[in-house]
Amino acid sequence: MTPTESKFQTELEIFDGEIRSAIQFFYFHISIHQNAGRDRTILDAVNRDLLFWNTALGATQTALFITLGRMFDQDSNSHGVKRLVGMAKNNIDMFSLSALSERKRMSSPNADEWLPDYLRSAYVPSMRDFARMERYLSKYEKVYERSYSRLRKKFFAHKDRIDLDEVENLFSKTKVLELRRMLGFLHRLHDALWQLFCNGRKPLLWDYSSENVELQSRMSAQIERILNSLARSSRS
Repeated sequence: MTPTESKFQTELEIFDGEIRSAIQFFYFHISIHQNAGRDRTILDAVNRDLLFWNTALGATQTALFITLGRMFDQDSNSHGVKRLVGMAKNNIDMFSLSALSERKRMSSPNADEWLPDYLRSAYVPSMRDFARMERYLSKYEKVYERSYSRLRKKFFAHKDRIDLDEVENLFSKTKVLELRRMLGFLHRLHDALWQLFCNGRKPLLWDYSSENVELQSRMSAQIERILNSLARSSRS
């Protein structure tokens, strides 16, 4: 693996950690509210230890906005998504059949037995593929700048002196479904780049909201189990 490929793989791994963390923070927050909203006994259990739950919710909300800021950071020295896509676009030779072949040989001692057939169905991207990624990304960069960037900078990251009306106005611009779709896109973009780099699969970037379903389901199930246990103990 060349130094450029190794660096790109590292950036993929870093971004994978960022988007997974953001999804965890988001669904922790959502799952608490959903469970407490549909079950009175769970709501009572939460209210019984309200200081703890407010602390947990506040911490995950702050962590979510800080992580979003890192992912959409425009600095060329950051680990942001724009830099990740730029690295892929500017080093398109990383995705050639010969480069993919070398990476596969590194991880498989018997590559000669299966690699020729594998490479026949591998996808080699063109600049049009990366231009399409940039168009999708640009859409969500605008969403972030419109509804989340100022709130992160003014309220979560730096605590500027702003009045309550401005805080409420900033929060009013955020939408749960919009944020879910944005996280879903970022996860899908990472997955597309990873599959292209590691397996030579064509990147698919349709706009959908069913991001990391396994992680979402695990988080929701764990929160529900914990809250149900608290509700049962409060009744006994």
